[in-house]
Amino acid sequence: VCVSVVCLCVCWLNACVNVCVCVGYMRWCVQAYATHDHEIGYCQAMNIVAAVLLVYTPEENAFWLLAAVANRMLPDYYNKKVVGALIDQAVFEELIRQKLPKIYARTDSLGVLPMLSLPWFITCYLSTMPFQSAVHILDCFFYDGPRVLLQVGLAMLDVAQPHILAADDDCACMAALTTFLGGIYSPEHPDAVKGDRSTEVRALLQKAYTDFGMVTNQRVIELRDNCRLQVVQKLQENMRKSAVRAVGGSTHARSPTRGSCVNRAEQ
Repeated sequence: VCVSVVCLCVCWLNACVNVCVCVGYMRWCVQAYATHDHEIGYCQAMNIVAAVLLVYTPEENAFWLLAAVANRMLPDYYNKKVVGALIDQAVFEELIRQKLPKIYARTDSLGVLPMLSLPWFITCYLSTMPFQSAVHILDCFFYDGPRVLLQVGLAMLDVAQPHILAADDDCACMAALTTFLGGIYSPEHPDAVKGDRSTEVRALLQKAYTDFGMVTNQRVIELRDNCRLQVVQKLQENMRKSAVRAVGGSTHARSPTRGSCVNRAEQ
């Protein structure tokens, strides 16, 4: 019994040491990137991507892969305003409108359309589906570029269409999508899914490439350019309204002060 207890303690200590070492590597990776690119610095979602990269690559390789994602593959995603992610969200909404009109109409009427893709894209699906499934998508993302994120999103909505159309309200719709994403499983790790299985990740990727192959990287660039001005203008308008509300709440605010606050907010 004593030997068993000692063995368990040793295993527990080794596990703790391994976790601490992994957290340390992840912290070094994101700190190195923040030093490397002062304009971007650190964004909260970076730790998720960096942690997964460190599972498969040495620290230096993980750093350069993270830099490639933040600077080239997903530009302007990892900053204070996540402008790049908001632009791709607008691109995704336009693709849903074009390719999945029934889903677009339903999600738009429920008001969930703006909430769908941001957590999916900014972590490359690593935080929204089982890890063992998401790494398949990450492989395709590094091989074929950012279009993969959009293609997979469209394929997921298409497969989950019956659940979306049957949802009575926004909560039911989001719950159905969350359950669907949590049920995407990898054949190598079928037990990683805690609840019911929804679809196999390789079949999902096959559908994404086959049914939505028209979403090329060049098309993504064009749609990003078309949506960029609209997204930036909306952000500026939201900042203007926030600044006016903040200054307007003070009884001592004067018109010149209010105008200067709005100007600073826009800058």
